[in-house]
Amino acid sequence: MEFGGEGINAVFGWIQVIENSGVVSVDLLPNLDATDPFYVYGYLPTFFDAPANPDHADGVWRAETFLVVVPDVIRSRVVELVAGFSWGYELRDGLPELVEVAEVDGWAGRRDVLASRHPRGRSFRVGVPRRCVGLPGGSRVCC
Repeated sequence: MEFGGEGINAVFGWIQVIENSGVVSVDLLPNLDATDPFYVYGYLPTFFDAPANPDHADGVWRAETFLVVVPDVIRSRVVELVAGFSWGYELRDGLPELVEVAEVDGWAGRRDVLASRHPRGRSFRVGVPRRCVGLPGGSRVCC
């Protein structure tokens, strides 16, 4: 993904909501503040995740992953969606098989989950186009 913004205009975050065996949760790194929904946040943040549960029972693990911006660079509790995609894997006999990666529309029905798990007044909304990022495959998303 590419973005032409510089400095403070290149501060973004990634939020990931996961579903495993019917349980939905916000995926957080253990070293970040659990009161915020960000998996990663900062200057041109990189998102990476991979199957890491070979000891779990067979089943499907799915995630909706969202690229977000805080329009006033963390001064407010507003999080605006830039783009989102779903991905995951099916675990069979301890071996993961990737499920199709797909673009998601809006918050993919996860805004309520985020608001209930992170109720400190944070507002999750779809942003008004202001700047653009390129996605794999050549498409562009503007925020």
